[in-house]
Formats: sequence, C-alpha cells, structure tokens
Amino acid sequence: MLNVPTAATGPFQYRDFRVLSLGTVLSSLGITAESLVVGWFVLNTTDSPFMVGLVLGLRMVPNALFGVPAGVVADIVNRPRFIAFLSAAMAIPTAALGLLIMADAAELWHVIVLTFVLSTLQVFDNTARASFVYDIVGKTAAIQGLATMSLMGRIGRVVGALAVGFIIARQGQDAAFFVASAFFALTAVTMIGVRSRGQAAPVVRVSARRAIGEFAGELRTNRVLLTLVATTGAVEIFGFSHKVLLPSLARDVLDVGAEGLGIMNGVGSLGGVLGIVFLSVGGQTTRKGMAYLATILVFGVCLMLLGVTTSFLLVLLVLAMLNAMMALSDTLSQGLMQLAVPNEFRGRAMGSWMLALGAGPLGTLQMGALASLGSVTLALSVNGLGLVALALAITAIAPLVRRI
Repeated sequence: MLNVPTAATGPFQYRDFRVLSLGTVLSSLGITAESLVVGWFVLNTTDSPFMVGLVLGLRMVPNALFGVPAGVVADIVNRPRFIAFLSAAMAIPTAALGLLIMADAAELWHVIVLTFVLSTLQVFDNTARASFVYDIVGKTAAIQGLATMSLMGRIGRVVGALAVGFIIARQGQDAAFFVASAFFALTAVTMIGVRSRGQAAPVVRVSARRAIGEFAGELRTNRVLLTLVATTGAVEIFGFSHKVLLPSLARDVLDVGAEGLGIMNGVGSLGGVLGIVFLSVGGQTTRKGMAYLATILVFGVCLMLLGVTTSFLLVLLVLAMLNAMMALSDTLSQGLMQLAVPNEFRGRAMGSWMLALGAGPLGTLQMGALASLGSVTLALSVNGLGLVALALAITAIAPLVRRI
C-alpha cells in the first residue's frame, strides 16, 4: 500500500524528496543565472529584440529534438543517479561561457552552441526530475508533489533572479556564468545523497526500442494525452514566449537597466512561488483539468495587461500574477500528462511534455518579430488574446480534459 502524504507533512515526509528539493533549489539558481545573463549578453551584443528571440528560441529546439528520447531514457535508467550525472555535466558549458567572456573572446555563435548543449542536458534533467517526483510520492499525491517541487524551483529562481542582476552590474557577465556553474556542481553533489528509486518507480525495465514502440502506440490511442500535448505547445507559443521581451521591456520601455531586469524576474518568480504554494496546498482537489483551463485564461489576460502597463510598480504586480499562472500551467500540465498514462509510461509522458515545449521557438520568434516590426505592446497583446481564445476553445471541444 502506498504511503500517501498527509496535509500536515506533505511530500516532505520522504527523505529523498527533501534531498531532491534541495537539489532543485540549487539547480534553479544555476538555470536562472545562466538564462538571464544569456539574454542580457545577446541584447547588448546585437541591440535587437529579434536576435534575443532567435537565440532564446534556439535554446528551446532541444525540447522538440530530444523530448521523446529523454522520456525513453528516463524510463530505463536509475533516475536519481541520472539527474546527478546531468547536473555535473551542465556545469561544464556554463563555466566555458564564463571563461570566454572573461577572456573577451565570446562571440554570438559561442553562446548559441554552448547554450544549445546546456539546453539539451536540461531536457533530459527536467524529464527525469518530474518523473522521479512521482516515483517518490506516488499517484495520489502526484500533483501535490510536483507543485511542491516547483515551489522549490521557484524559490531558487527568486534568489537567482535578484542576485544575477547585481552580479552582472557589479562583477560582470563572466562572474554570473561562474556562479551558475558552481550551483550545477553543487546540485550533482546533493543528488548523490538520494537513497532509493522511489515507491512508485516502474518495476519492469524494457529496452529503448521497445519503449519507443510502446509509447508510439499510446500516442495513437490516448486522445487526452494528445490534447494535453497540443495545448501545452500552444501555451508555450503564446504565453511563455513573453520572456524574450523582458530585457527590452526593462531597457527600452521602463528604463531600469540590468538591475531592474533582475528585480522584474525576481518579483515575477515570487509570484510563481505564491501560485505554487496555492497549488501545493490544494493539489489533492478534483477538477484539475478545469483548473488548468482557467489558468490558461487568466494567463492570457495578464499578458495583455503587461502589454499596456508602463509603470514599473504596476509591471511588477502584473509579472507576479503572470508568473503565478505560468507556474500553475507548468505543474498542472505535467501532472495531468502523468495521470493520463499507465505508470510505466510516465517518463515518456514527460518526454511528450518536453516535446510540447519544443514549440517555444515559434513563439519566441514571432514575439520578437512582432516587437521589432510593431511594438512590445502589440506583441504582448496579440499573444495574450491567443491564450484567451485557446482556453475557451479547449473548454468547448475537449470534455475529457475538463473531467480529469
């Protein structure tokens, strides 16, 4: 019989969940520092929001290329050991970027290539990490466990976002990359402390070839999973792509510079924390499908508000709400996909989730193009309206998703 977390103790009653939580905080610190400094470097090197969108979009291509393979691998390896290995590997390209900048030898193609490598490693890491959360807490507490783990990641992002702006301004971009690399290395050390594969880990081990064939059949017949994959991809295109405009919003619209960008991301991440706290407390509730669709709707409204707000304080407020919706959308979509498949397919379900994130480059490119050809306001407003339309459409035509 599975040991289900109670409201009083939650997923933290499991020792390995506590270890994974610490590792997630450290990893999030590294990811946040690396992603923000890349956006700032590209903007100041090219002075083009479109190029920022292009580079950040290319960083997301590995989701499409390696999402399903990452899911297959996650289903046939020891997940906690694999996460430790990937964390150590992520420290290498991050430190290399810092060395190139310190030597004044960094060029745009260096950033593109090394961040592509790093993003590929992150695809495998995210897939295995989300699957391992379910392994630890079991089916009944899956959403709560994912929400709590997302909370840990958001805490890391708050600290990382606030810190990296000051690091860039005072110590330089190379220092920010070195700090990110150190956090990845610490994550690897932390994950060595995991003791088991989890109570709900799949017992049957299959070959990679068989795993691919089995999941291809699941995708052909599981309409709920297909709908969730398509919806997640659309949310990535219309919603998450707004992040590509934050450097331009900070520099060109609000005139708050790198430190302001760090504050914007930090406050936004704090909003994500509050959203996840809400979900982690109420993660056992029914009608998770309707909660997901409502989240997409509010996400779109917040995006439109961001497009017309020019006060820095109001922007911070909108970003907090926007990031709360992003956090809820991410966590609910992951949980719903894992609940929609048999237990032995959960890693591959998370691979499908990463595949859906591979639609992100389409969003960053169109968002950057709209901002360059029109304005930041136009880009945010059009994409916000797209999210509202998506939420209403899925609510109307996908009753199976509504009933989860």
